Amino acid sequence: YGFSSNTVSTVVGQAYMIAFDYAFGTDCTKITVSDSTGSVINRDFFPLGGNGATSIQFIAESTQTEIRLVTYSGEAFFDNISVRATTELITNGDFSNGVTPWTEYDPNNHVSVSHLSSGKLRIKCDTITSDAVWVAQSIDNFILGKTYVVSADITISGTATASVMLHDDWIADFPTITSSGHYSFTFKPVQIQHEVRATAYAGFTAGSTIDFDNISVRPAEEDRSVNGNGLQIVGEINKTPVASGADLVAYSGFSANNYLMQPYNADLDFGTEDFCVMGWVNQPAGQTSYLFDRRSGANDGISMSINTDNLLYVSIRNGTSDSLGGVNFPTGSWAFMSFVRRNGIGYIYINGIPLSQGNLDDDASENIPLVLGGISYVNEGSCKASLALFRISATAPTDAQIAKIYRDEKPLFREGAQATLYGTSDATTALSYDEKTELLHVGTSAGRSDFSGLRRINNTTTAITTSISAHNNLIAEQ
Repeated sequence: YGFSSNTVSTVVGQAYMIAFDYAFGTDCTKITVSDSTGSVINRDFFPLGGNGATSIQFIAESTQTEIRLVTYSGEAFFDNISVRATTELITNGDFSNGVTPWTEYDPNNHVSVSHLSSGKLRIKCDTITSDAVWVAQSIDNFILGKTYVVSADITISGTATASVMLHDDWIADFPTITSSGHYSFTFKPVQIQHEVRATAYAGFTAGSTIDFDNISVRPAEEDRSVNGNGLQIVGEINKTPVASGADLVAYSGFSANNYLMQPYNADLDFGTEDFCVMGWVNQPAGQTSYLFDRRSGANDGISMSINTDNLLYVSIRNGTSDSLGGVNFPTGSWAFMSFVRRNGIGYIYINGIPLSQGNLDDDASENIPLVLGGISYVNEGSCKASLALFRISATAPTDAQIAKIYRDEKPLFREGAQATLYGTSDATTALSYDEKTELLHVGTSAGRSDFSGLRRINNTTTAITTSISAHNNLIAEQ
């Protein structure tokens, strides 16, 4: 056999994704991942037959990792090879490489576990069982206090109940699932190691099957609304201040392997009802940016994008094209983008000013993920802009409310703008609003924070334990 190799620098314990295109006529070709001593990590990845594109995940075991492209006969062609750090904590969650490293637990041999040609893992009940059975893999590098998203596609045939859960102190689990679909939940780990289990529950009847696919565990960028439904960080996303010394951060660095995604969320199925999407965008001139995308492969759903001609478009489609836009978008600086659908009419606002409106009454519901900074139906990033303060709501704010939101948030994009409570605690001990100065004074264990609108303009360092009273710039506190 022959091979071609390349050695890349890696971080021990970090997950990486190898992606590449390939073409050859036999199945006698494989790809291996080895540490700097030549010892193969986890397993050999093979066979690869025919033509296509694939990706392979591995956990680095040394600071230098060797990638080998191997062929045993004939010619093999590889192209577009990349090795990137990934935030995906599950290995082989799409079962494209068989069932390794998943392990099976079936104490009474009631079921069979198989790998389907469609790339799914199937648990089939051979005899009626009152036991729960599962396949599992352990994750050893959770970060305490961080929010994660677990998601999976589950297909059920017959009478069966499924779940994907975290073991080792059982901190969270899916609700019991009796119908096919895509499911997800967020959780915060209570320890650095947890076992992820794809489970068939008791009551699994003979002949029934449960197919698992696309099992994923990723760190989440937290949803700061009451819903707490975070966005998965796919790949690596940059978080940098919106201006020098500012508290507020922006998200950037979107690409084919780097974007923000929320698995299917029924709360975003707005149908033909009112809704809005808002956010701040710093768009470079002459570039394409998909800001917000929730579309199927047929382009049905919602999409917001800026084209190379610097025009902003919003599309809501359900079988037929229905778009609004051609609005000139400011480039090279922060601008506030708002889209509102009110009574079937869509409105686009830039910096609080309504600039375009038209009929957009199509059904906006689709059983697909939401992607920020990319395209949902291909699950990839395609955005050159930086994004900040994006939000979505099943409401339709008025022109006056949108203008006020713009005025209130604009000061947060100035150099040195502070936007948070002083100190490390967000537990408020006292509040007082000074109607003369229009300043809000907020007390915590770290001191008093004084806000003009949303911007903190001053703070003290003496703990506030009981109360604050403020009038005409005279402040009494305890």
